[in-house]
Amino acid sequence: MLLRRYHKKEEQSNEVAPDYDGMKVPELKEEAKKQGIEGYSEMKRDELLEVLRGDSNE
Repeated sequence: MLLRRYHKKEEQSNEVAPDYDGMKVPELKEEAKKQGIEGYSEMKRDELLEVLRGDSNE
């Protein structure tokens, strides 16, 4: 008897990455808050963009 294993394929997300460049600082801070990023309230725009995009070295 031949047994087959069925693996659930990874579901592809239909979500499009937000356009962080088009967001204002308060919007970036709100997004950082939603994602649970600590210290977002003290960050400047460039720092927020880096963290939200995952470019940081942490």
